[in-house]
Amino acid sequence: MNQEQILSDYNIEADDQGDSEKISRQLLDLISRHDQEAFLSFYDRFKIPIYNFVFRLVQEHYGAEDITQEVFLAVWKGAHKFRGRSKVKTWIYRIAYYQSVSWYRHHPSIVNLEGVDDMP
Repeated sequence: MNQEQILSDYNIEADDQGDSEKISRQLLDLISRHDQEAFLSFYDRFKIPIYNFVFRLVQEHYGAEDITQEVFLAVWKGAHKFRGRSKVKTWIYRIAYYQSVSWYRHHPSIVNLEGVDDMP
């Protein structure tokens, strides 16, 4: 099922600019009720930007893939905890950041220390 079909099936209205935040919030609401199609749409919407963000932090392909999967697992399990005090994008990027920090703690030998001597 593609995103347009999900929007139509769940009566999610998007304005001409797509109203990305509104759609993301409505998808999260559906995910909190364990809607797999909504989760897939949410995943398609955020998987590449989250992977890119995580890769910039860990600079390791396999680690970035693992962390990205952990981020979306956390979204699936914790969608009901989203309270709307921030944008969905901020919420998921914060999850990605904390998952990356956790990964670093468990993989200290993989951390790229190149250029550390150049740091102020």
